[in-house]
This record gives sequence, C-alpha cells and structure tokens, in this order.
Amino acid sequence: MEGNRLKEMIYPRPQWLKRTEAVCRFERVAEVGWAGEGCEGLAEMVAEELRIRGVGEVRVGSASAGIVVGLLKDRDVVARLDERGLVVPEEVRRAGGYVLSVTVDGAVVAGFDAAGAFYGVQSLLQVVDCEDGAVSIDGMEVRDWPFKEVRGIHLYMPGREQIPFFKRLVAWLARMKYNVLFLEIGAGMEFERHPKINEAWVEFSEMVVGYPGGQRGVQASQPYVKSSVHIELGQGSWLRKEEVADLVAWARAHHVEIIPEVCTLSHSYYLCLAYPEIAEREDDPYPDTYCPSNPRTYEILFDVLEEVIEVFEPRLVHIGHDEVVHLGHCPRCKGKSGAELLAGDVARIHAFLAERGVRTGMWGDKLLPLATGGRFGGGLAMDGSNSYWGRANSVPATYQA
Repeated sequence: MEGNRLKEMIYPRPQWLKRTEAVCRFERVAEVGWAGEGCEGLAEMVAEELRIRGVGEVRVGSASAGIVVGLLKDRDVVARLDERGLVVPEEVRRAGGYVLSVTVDGAVVAGFDAAGAFYGVQSLLQVVDCEDGAVSIDGMEVRDWPFKEVRGIHLYMPGREQIPFFKRLVAWLARMKYNVLFLEIGAGMEFERHPKINEAWVEFSEMVVGYPGGQRGVQASQPYVKSSVHIELGQGSWLRKEEVADLVAWARAHHVEIIPEVCTLSHSYYLCLAYPEIAEREDDPYPDTYCPSNPRTYEILFDVLEEVIEVFEPRLVHIGHDEVVHLGHCPRCKGKSGAELLAGDVARIHAFLAERGVRTGMWGDKLLPLATGGRFGGGLAMDGSNSYWGRANSVPATYQA
C-alpha cells in the first residue's frame, strides 16, 4: 500500500505518517495488551473488533503482547517505543496526541492522554486487515494530534425509539475523532419542576404532525413569521432524566462531550406554549419568542437550566439565540432598543450560569450586521418591508449588543 493511499485511509488525515516495508501479521491468534491507567478498556475494544472481523482467537494480555495500547508516560510503553528507536516529538505531547508504530514485531498505540490513546486505537482499527482469520497491518509510523480543539456536530435530543441508533451514531462519530456534540434539548428532557413544558410539547407536536403541510404549513398559516418548529426533537416527546444521563455517560465514555443547547429567547415554543404569559407577542397562538423584560420568564427558564445542569454536568451551555424574529413588541419591551433587549437577556443568563461555574455559548447571527441571500437576517433591523422566511416582518437591530 502506498504511503499517500495509507494516509487517506486514516480519517481524519494524520499530521505525519511514514510508510515502511514491514508487515505485522498474526495467524489466527492475536494478543492485545495494555499499559497505563484506563487503557484496558481500549485493549478490549481492539480485541472485540478483531473478533467481529473473524479473527480465530483473540486474547487480552500484558504489555508484551503483539498489539499494545498505552500512554506515553507509562514505562512499558516507553520501553516498547525505545526498542523501535522511536522518538516522540513535542508536538505530539498535547491533549489528544498519539503515536502509532507498526513493525514486524507488532503494533503500539501510545497516547499522550486517554483521549489520545482512544484516537490512536481508532486509527489502528482503520488500517487493520483481517482475512481468513488472520490479522495483517502494513508497517507505518504515525504522529498525530488534533488540528482543531472542537470537532463537533449539532443534533436534536433523540426519541426513546431512537436511543440505540443515537448510541451507534455517537460511537461512529468518536471513531471519526469527533469530540463534541451540541445537543438541542427543548422539551425533549423531563422537567420535574415544570411538567407542563413536556405536556405542552407533546400536544403541540401532535397538532403539527396532523396539520396540512406539517411544520411548514403551521409556519405559513400564522399571522406572524415563525422560527423553525423542530418537532423532530425527541420524536415529539421527551426522555426521562435517567435516560438522558445515560446518553451523556455513553458519550463521555467515547470521549465525546455533550454540550446541551437550551434554546432561549428564540425557538422557545417549548417554554411559551406551556406559559403563554411570557410570550413576546401575547396574541400569538403559537409563540416562539419569550419576553426578555418579564421577570416570570427567568423564573421558569432558570428552573429549566438548573435541571439541565443537574443532568448534564456541563462545562458550557449553549443558549441558542438564533433567528430572533420578534422583539420589542410587548408593553414591557416597547421603547427599548433591540440591542438593549438582546444584551440584557444574554447577560442575565450568562450571570446565572457563571454563578454555577458553567460557561455560555450562543449562535452569533443576531450580533452581526449582515444580510444573506438577498434577505435581511442577522442583527440588522427590519422595517416591515424586508423578507424573512419569505414573509414581511419587523424587528429592531440587535447587532450593537
């Protein structure tokens, strides 16, 4: 296998790879060892994958095995690398860094930390060839470390029937070395302090599913522009707290951090449907934006955030804030600028999270003075003649926030 072709087989492409003529081969019996705290599970992962691929016999043994997974700080791993004359450069010695060495004597995966060892194992499994019960791995030396600290995607909370698929997807993403999952919560998790939120969400989702044209039909039929409905979230229902905590633990075991996205200000159907008194437009039958000048809004929202923090134990909460299409309309908000309303809302939520040692993330469109695709969006003002989602709308500028 040519070096460039080999490099393409490892995803994402490693920072450095050298192909050698050696081939590591085990005939019908393969032994996988481990060295270093937390690496036994990774050895078991390699062994299980080899069994699935039809290797005759796979044993999990000591650090002298043919395939070894360990940490760069472990002396057994250092000794194996020294035997090969392999010097680990400083750039590898960072979070998520690893080396992978394959010679005729076997394969060694050495991570700078637990995440690095995990990623090294994923690279190894991408190049292992199993045929007729035997294992063969082309000779190589790989030095790799993350190009970006955050490598993630955004998903909705799964429904109960989707949990098995969700777990398989997280495991696959981890194998591709993704490490962050932004998970939109909405009313897809049980809220014990406010069960009305879950109840209203189920009722609303059932209505939308049966509505002519579905979600788009509901949006187009209303007197006001509506942000996206997102009833796919939770399959229109919700998970118990212990089910959500299990998903968080599953992801963490695969070195994937789940960052909960709690939609605030906009996309707040789940809050406003249960508590219509906090809606920015009081005459909106399906309000999607809460009033940032109503103290009751934050009584409810902060209860929700408390429960999310309890279940996810996050270092950061994403607070949404995209596609704010209603602002400054209710009696409490009139006379205030859009920037004042947006900044006040963000600052208030940030202070709440900071008191609990949690950082704040958000979408940035309402902070930018931009228009895209020939229509106004972002943080620019709309005077009523501008089009948003194909309909006229009026909203004050917010980018000065």
